Amino acid sequence: MSRFRILGVLLCLPVLSWAHNLDPRSIDRYSEILLSPESGRLYYVLVYGQNGTDYAIRILKPDATGHAAPELQRIYLEQRNKEYLPNQRLQIHSQDVPLRYIGGVSGMSIGHGGMLVNRSVLIYEFNYPDGMPRDQKVPFHYEDNNFARLFSWKQIRVVGLQGVQVYGLRPYENLTPYDYTMLDTGGLLPATRSVSLEITVPSSPVADATPEVSFAEALMEVGVPTSPDREMTLLKKFFLVLVPTAVLAAIILIVFNRRKAHREQIAFKP
Repeated sequence: MSRFRILGVLLCLPVLSWAHNLDPRSIDRYSEILLSPESGRLYYVLVYGQNGTDYAIRILKPDATGHAAPELQRIYLEQRNKEYLPNQRLQIHSQDVPLRYIGGVSGMSIGHGGMLVNRSVLIYEFNYPDGMPRDQKVPFHYEDNNFARLFSWKQIRVVGLQGVQVYGLRPYENLTPYDYTMLDTGGLLPATRSVSLEITVPSSPVADATPEVSFAEALMEVGVPTSPDREMTLLKKFFLVLVPTAVLAAIILIVFNRRKAHREQIAFKP
């Protein structure tokens, strides 16, 4: 492989490392499922790359603060719900459980690397299936098959409230959504497409000693920072992406030039 090809591949590594915000096709998702003794709620959070953000801007027409009119949000979110709901599946006690779309919020925000992105939150509610036993473990399964072939970030969080117990492995459960580093995930992007767990739903609510915090409710606060904050965000993006790329390119050129000079010395040695 020529040195120019190697250089091109290495220069692309920072882009691949931050594919969730630099890949224009990327769509990062976070599903948070809150289980109470009476019913459940699902927050389906999406953060779009450049392509999805450009489309959202055309529909939402956000103002300078990143907010859009409620009516435009309603039209946009209903369209997105029709696209994404069919590829989500929820099963409790080995029975399919329908998700009811009840609304959401969509606006502009600042993503990883300081990129201006669209963040949308679709909210669903559901009931437990008839005949589901209480006070004993039952199977719980959720899967999201949207964008199955797209290289992007995906996390699923299942939270029990008021005495609901959740058992089983939930990958990256300790990570706050959209607030992690590459070191947290071993250099790879989480791509959790489904979780299969067990839950115990009590007959009556139980007071939580330490109530769980909903990350999704905080993510419903959209908007872009003020001008000084935005300049600082862009400065961080410069140091996180452009500076490492420039340093890497300089190191590669130095190495290649030294090797070239060494080969030339050998070739012309009398």
